[in-house]
Amino acid sequence: MNNDDFLLETFNMLYKRGIAYKEQGNYLMAKRDLLQASANMIKIAKNSTGDLREARLERAKRIRMIADSLPMQNGMPPENSFSEPLPKQNPPKREQTPKQSSQNQSDNTETVFKAVDIPDISFDDVAGLDDVKDSIKMRVIMPLQFPEVYAAYNKKSGGGILLYGLPGTGKTMIAKAIAHEVQAKFYSIKCSDIVSKWFGEAERNVKALFDTARKDDKAIIFFDEFEALAAKRGGENNAVMNRLVPELLAQIQGFNDDDSKHILLLAATNRPWDIDSAMLRPGRFNEKIFIGLPDGPAREFMIRKTLKGAPLEDDVDIAEIVRITEGFNGSDVCEFCERLKDNPIRKSIEAQGKVLFKISNADIEYAKEKVKSSVQKQDIDNLKEFMEQFDNKN
Repeated sequence: MNNDDFLLETFNMLYKRGIAYKEQGNYLMAKRDLLQASANMIKIAKNSTGDLREARLERAKRIRMIADSLPMQNGMPPENSFSEPLPKQNPPKREQTPKQSSQNQSDNTETVFKAVDIPDISFDDVAGLDDVKDSIKMRVIMPLQFPEVYAAYNKKSGGGILLYGLPGTGKTMIAKAIAHEVQAKFYSIKCSDIVSKWFGEAERNVKALFDTARKDDKAIIFFDEFEALAAKRGGENNAVMNRLVPELLAQIQGFNDDDSKHILLLAATNRPWDIDSAMLRPGRFNEKIFIGLPDGPAREFMIRKTLKGAPLEDDVDIAEIVRITEGFNGSDVCEFCERLKDNPIRKSIEAQGKVLFKISNADIEYAKEKVKSSVQKQDIDNLKEFMEQFDNKN
């Protein structure tokens, strides 16, 4: 047993015992155990990173508040006592989105997953990427829309699709568009929905998520920032991933079963090289689709869409904006267009709205100074290396 596992077991024992003492009115023993549990959680947090580290530090702080609120004498009702919801109270289960669940439930409470509304985004809203759209339609959408045709050719469907590329290139938007095209229930999941608020319960949450999706006629499970949920295993400081990744693999492998062919698994990542290699083998995320930077026509589409309805001078040069934003990701392009509006809005407010100043070529120069490409060369190099390693031709 590594150090994190030992600390986890010790934490669970101390926390449960401290809460039990608190319920019995034995506040001195409860205070002792809860303070020790908080200290253990801080030690575990120091071996964690990112959202998981912050969630564990927050939990340690919350438990310390419970302990500090208890009186120094047994049998006295605590004043202004803090508490965490306890599963033994068995409150009626309410269906919640993962984000709501992570905010409202404790680490020991069962997670209930619910699909969000079908996104109101179609492929027509996605700028450019025509080759990517065609690939996705053939690999992802058509099998769900025409399962009988694929069955006639004994063509496999379902399984996992990894969308990878630089930040801000529209991977999440594409996932939503896929759900819209096939009219499937859409489960949008982040690492914090599975791990952060359910310390030691991540594996059970993964199983609950997949069991819920299997009950739908058509479902899409979308993991955003997948590298945080399926990080490479190994080392005593990665105890959570050492348990979580095998459960994810087991659930994904179950897509080969007949009862899972109506489920599509999508994941998006900016850092595919950080994903555990077992996830990228055939039968798991064997389909890997690169989402590149927007080309000229795609940037023009974004620019015209973002500036639609805004007052423009007749001489505003859209082609110049397209040229300036070469090498920008989609988010950068949209930010550039928003900056074009700053000075005209400011002038219009100074005129108390009596005059609406139009966007001019001078505003293009202003935006050019304020907004630069956020694309990092190191990320581009890492993506090229990943593409060569897995021989992707998308």
